[in-house]
Amino acid sequence: MKNEVGMLKTLLLAVALSTSAFTCGGSDDDGNNVEPTPTPAPEVPAPRPELEVLPIPALPKPEVPAPGLPPAPLGPVNIFVIAPLDREEIPADSIFELRAEGVTIAPATDRTPGTGYFVIALDGRCTESNEVIPRNARHVHIDGGQSMAAVRLPVGPRDLCVQVAFGDGRAYDGAAELTVYVY
Repeated sequence: MKNEVGMLKTLLLAVALSTSAFTCGGSDDDGNNVEPTPTPAPEVPAPRPELEVLPIPALPKPEVPAPGLPPAPLGPVNIFVIAPLDREEIPADSIFELRAEGVTIAPATDRTPGTGYFVIALDGRCTESNEVIPRNARHVHIDGGQSMAAVRLPVGPRDLCVQVAFGDGRAYDGAAELTVYVY
């Protein structure tokens, strides 16, 4: 047993010395010094062209159509007020029947050249050709494309101007003017 303990101590000492020589590089004079083989650097793969990051191209600006003039009517626009008649006495809630020549009556959403809708101006002057007709209490836009419409008017004498507007609200050239007496 004593012999086994001695052998064990010798073996442990040998392991300790060999480990310290290996980790410390050993001495130059022991002759058993083996240079460790350098670990090769890992190869960096060349970038694959299909994964190459490209700069983001500039996106084209969206085209915004320039506002144009309303289309020229197919000849002069003539407006006819079928009802009520000029100088007629009418109730406050009246039906207006209107006709136009030289333009096709359509909803305001239809911006086809040669189309338009009726507008009745109350107690005001007609809007100049190619000017936007105001949207207020004094202007009744019949912008659904109807030729007949129920309109409520204030009591008293009323000077009216009936015009046709293009879909964007600009007045065509031509108007019908009349005076009615509202009771």
